[in-house]
Amino acid sequence: QIIPFTEQGTTTLPLKLLHGTYTVEEIKIPEGFLALEKPLTFAITSQYDYDMDEDKEPMLEVFVKNAQPKGRIEIEKTDKETAKPLDEVEYTLIAKATIFNMINGDILYQKGEVVSKGRTNADGRLSIQNLTMGRYELKETLTKDGYVLSEKIHQIVFDQKDETTKEYVSKIDATNIAPKGEINLVKKDKDTSELLSGVIYQLKAKEDMVSLD
Repeated sequence: QIIPFTEQGTTTLPLKLLHGTYTVEEIKIPEGFLALEKPLTFAITSQYDYDMDEDKEPMLEVFVKNAQPKGRIEIEKTDKETAKPLDEVEYTLIAKATIFNMINGDILYQKGEVVSKGRTNADGRLSIQNLTMGRYELKETLTKDGYVLSEKIHQIVFDQKDETTKEYVSKIDATNIAPKGEINLVKKDKDTSELLSGVIYQLKAKEDMVSLD
């Protein structure tokens, strides 16, 4: 028998079932959800140890659970020159467009709202998981001391492609550069402005300089 469900996700069979084993198969999957991995099987026994409905008839509740696909972002942050992993780099994930709850249609995140914020670990990695399908922007909001903050904004879209893929993964390999200083000296004769060679200079630290390590 084909059974339509109400908007509340419930339905009641109009027929009484004899004892035996039954199988529930989905013909139409709810929008934004995944298909059942296998049909749901339940049994009616002759032992009426069930709850009673309003007509005092035995009633068996069967729960059919559909999962939602999720998105995951994997970030790897390294030094551009040395490929050394960079820790304590903060990333902020923002909703590029309004993100909706597929269960009831409520708004989970407004456009421009912060969805998640985190920092890379000692291996330079940050994982943002359990994201609802939708459009996001990822940007670096705090960088490691001694490095230049990246202005790159990553556009991330999680779009459900089918009814079986449980997780969609977006991998981001990002690098930062450490700024360098350069001093250029030009030595000239005071009177003739002739360039002078062989002059030796000594560069000293004005204050203590600490290694980032």
